[in-house]
Amino acid sequence: MNVFVQYFVGAMIVAALVTVMLLMRYIKKLPVNNPEAQRISDAISLGAMTFLREEYRIIMLVAVVIAAILGYFASPAAAGCFLVGSFLSLATGFIGMKAATKANVRMTMAAKDKGEYSAFLIAFLGGGVMGFTVAGFGLLGIAGMLWFFIDSPDFKLLMSSFGFGASLVAFFARVGGGIFTKSADVGADLVGKLEAGIPEDDPRNPAVIADNVGDCVGDTAGMGADIYESYLGAMISSILLAKIWYVDDLNYITLPLVVAALGMLGSLMGLVSALVLRINSAAILRYATYIAIIFFIITSYVYMVYQGIDTQLFVSLIIGCLAGVFIGGITEYYTGGAPIDRLAKASQSGAATNLIYGLSLAMESVVLPMVLLSIGVLVSYTYGGYVFGVSLAAVAMLATVGITMTVDAYGPIADNAGGIAEMSGFGPHVRVITDRLDALGNTTAAIGKGFAIGSALLASLSIFHVYIDEAKLDGLDLVTPLVLMGLFIGAAVPFFNFCTYYAFSG
Repeated sequence: MNVFVQYFVGAMIVAALVTVMLLMRYIKKLPVNNPEAQRISDAISLGAMTFLREEYRIIMLVAVVIAAILGYFASPAAAGCFLVGSFLSLATGFIGMKAATKANVRMTMAAKDKGEYSAFLIAFLGGGVMGFTVAGFGLLGIAGMLWFFIDSPDFKLLMSSFGFGASLVAFFARVGGGIFTKSADVGADLVGKLEAGIPEDDPRNPAVIADNVGDCVGDTAGMGADIYESYLGAMISSILLAKIWYVDDLNYITLPLVVAALGMLGSLMGLVSALVLRINSAAILRYATYIAIIFFIITSYVYMVYQGIDTQLFVSLIIGCLAGVFIGGITEYYTGGAPIDRLAKASQSGAATNLIYGLSLAMESVVLPMVLLSIGVLVSYTYGGYVFGVSLAAVAMLATVGITMTVDAYGPIADNAGGIAEMSGFGPHVRVITDRLDALGNTTAAIGKGFAIGSALLASLSIFHVYIDEAKLDGLDLVTPLVLMGLFIGAAVPFFNFCTYYAFSG
């Protein structure tokens, strides 16, 4: 790596980790002057940490077995890279969840004593710990791999092993945490609302604590590991493709890493803008993301021109950013726009129509993102340097992960705050604030999932192409863009329910 890349990427890693420490310190210093609220928060924290400890114990047992197999059949270095990738992913989830369990009760107290804006800000900064941990550890891991192994003959194997470690943790954390949170949520609702006939989050329902624990382990630790894996996967596939297409040109091989570092700088600008903007909460989250993306696009173009990199690749960066913005907008529409009003009307006739129409609406909501991603693949492939362009689009979509993950991790904190407010016996005005912020958090959480899945789709295409090249499978043409467009759009067509749409649109 050249000197500029080393110092700039190093500075961004330090900036991300310092931001995490400052945010954690700020959250911990906020006072909690209500013993009952603190007791409930401690119970949630204990449950979350207990679950995480047991889950991590199982993950590490599996990781050690796989590392031993890698060490025997591949190389000890591959096993070491696999374990490092696993460890960084585990650490990301742990730090993010630790912050969430500290921020939830402080958000509740802010809603009670200071109002909606202060409560929102605490949840946002609590989510920032997860966002910048993902970005910082991701940059640290990839930069370390390039620094130590860029000239190794086993570079592809070592990079793949590193990413595989993160993927293993993401699989366990996302699935395990997700099952726990949904089971606890449904169980709490069944015993509380249906059997006992008491309000949601009522302190007489012991399952409420499990419900709040689930928000932490599933939507914070699990989602963090998922996004972290997508972030690494996008960069790794792009770097490996650069090694194939550009051989030893370090400007192109390190381009994905620099792009991610520029996205990290943009995320910091987005965080600062969120602290100075004085508008409604939803607008702050939206504009912070837009500011980060705009700053990232400008600086990326300047860097590519300065380094003499083919600016056709800049098209892929634009496509990746636009795809992320559009997926976020579509998700926001389907989770907080007219379709939700239609679902509410359908629900007036009973649970059956709620389930049927809700399912059809969810199926319909995936069609536009699939079409947009297909178009993005075609444009990136055609104008952005073939498959390398597609991989860069995936990197660009997640480059500003610091701020996008902050927006996502905000949601579970707001959800927890509502439960703490209800169980602590605070007045209805507090619950109104937390419910409003929680509703916004449900949308941001859905947007985060859209980013994770959309970027994973683009990254998986790149990884598949690397596999085809490495295995010399010249007969496969699934990486041809028109074939992929047909595959994606064809799979999405059955999910678009025209009859349901027109039946309820009036």
